[in-house]
Amino acid sequence: MNKSWFFLGLFLVIFFNFSTVSATSPSDYGLKEGDLISAIFSDDPDVYIINEQGYKRLFLNPEIFKFYTHLGGFFSVKLVTQEVVDSFPTSGLFRNCEDNDEKVYGVDVEGEDSGQLKWINTSGDQAVQDDPNFFKKVFCINRKEFNWYPKSQTALNTVKEVPKYERIKELKRVSTEKKLESKAEFKDIGQAVICHHPSNSAGAFQTISVNASALKAHLDHGDTVGSCFAPTPTPMIPTATPLVTISPSPTSSPSFTVTPSPTSSLSFSPTPTPTTRPQHRHPHQHQHQHMHIMAVIFSRLRLLL
Repeated sequence: MNKSWFFLGLFLVIFFNFSTVSATSPSDYGLKEGDLISAIFSDDPDVYIINEQGYKRLFLNPEIFKFYTHLGGFFSVKLVTQEVVDSFPTSGLFRNCEDNDEKVYGVDVEGEDSGQLKWINTSGDQAVQDDPNFFKKVFCINRKEFNWYPKSQTALNTVKEVPKYERIKELKRVSTEKKLESKAEFKDIGQAVICHHPSNSAGAFQTISVNASALKAHLDHGDTVGSCFAPTPTPMIPTATPLVTISPSPTSSPSFTVTPSPTSSLSFSPTPTPTTRPQHRHPHQHQHQHMHIMAVIFSRLRLLL
């Protein structure tokens, strides 16, 4: 009987590990850490930068964007669909890495292009308990941007108090397909990520970036917006790692407890650096592996029970 409880606990560990929502990988959409992204249509001016962990941060004001000239300006912005933009959760956690300030601040947006920084007065261990992905969401900013923001006199006592970080606007989301059908206007500056369909080689699709000014011509020739083999993007909802406790019986027998694994402290620098990237696997390959493992566990449970 003790063995059956062990295997049941092992199954739940694997189940929760597989079902926990994680952020999008930039490579899924032909992107990489440090890329600037924006929606392809001209009605949305927001520009973001993404990190390897699959989160994005917004440049709240055009003046802030000017503080990072090494990123290449608006000509270097990758134009993607709104669905791809939304698939990267937006983070408002900042740290002044230029001055090596260990404090982490949350952005409280006060207007269309304005906001203030609030210090998060909590320990790193407590922050990870409140949000296991806390350090994955922290973006480094430089001294100019840090000084640009007013600082609130009221600190936040927990990560859970950090306001949702986005520009204040009421924009009804319209799918990319419907916007293309309605001939919505494209942005005229930036690099559009498209799937190129060579006319002389059927089926040999290529993910490339083209100047925004050439986007319409490529679409007229049969090319499509976005990476060729990207998964269907869905907006990400951050999910806390569950805490599961299994007690074999009401007796004093020890309980089996699953706790989140330690999260390494990671911060993102606005300066892109080359990284060694693991080989990307197709999402269905992961799904088949997970189903196989679960099947093995269930078969062992049946033998024990």
